[in-house]
Amino acid sequence: MFFKRISIKTKIIAIALTGPILIASLFAWLQIREIKTQAIKNIENKSKAIVTMAEASRTQMANKLKKGIIKPFEEIKAETILEAVPVVTAMQIAAANAKASDYAFRVPKVNPRNPANMPSKEERAVLQELREKDLPDKLVITRDTVKYFKPIKLTADCLFCHGDSRGDTD
Repeated sequence: MFFKRISIKTKIIAIALTGPILIASLFAWLQIREIKTQAIKNIENKSKAIVTMAEASRTQMANKLKKGIIKPFEEIKAETILEAVPVVTAMQIAAANAKASDYAFRVPKVNPRNPANMPSKEERAVLQELREKDLPDKLVITRDTVKYFKPIKLTADCLFCHGDSRGDTD
């Protein structure tokens, strides 16, 4: 009934505008989706770059240790030895600019020696998946966050601390 009371001019204008409005809405939706996809990809790339830089730092520290530039672990005082451990240096470098670069850096671990590395429920599930499926990395996207996970593989220089059981000489 309402449609019969509308003038022909109004009907034609409404029909003529419906197509462009629908197309504009579709394009807007597609553009928003593309912006979100690109934002996630940028965060993923930034995360990978940070981790790659940390891994390179670890490798360089390990090389310096092997070359004798850094004293062997056995010769370093127990209270300062962590500063010479390659992976610790890598973690410190990755975490150093976290706040300024607007990201959070964590090193969650099942049964960590450092309580600050205790994984959340979500992190524990991802750690388990990384181990069970032997994944090289994993990206977890939620409504508000993008989280990048990459397992830390033990190297020969890690065994100075991690060669013993938890609770032994650390």
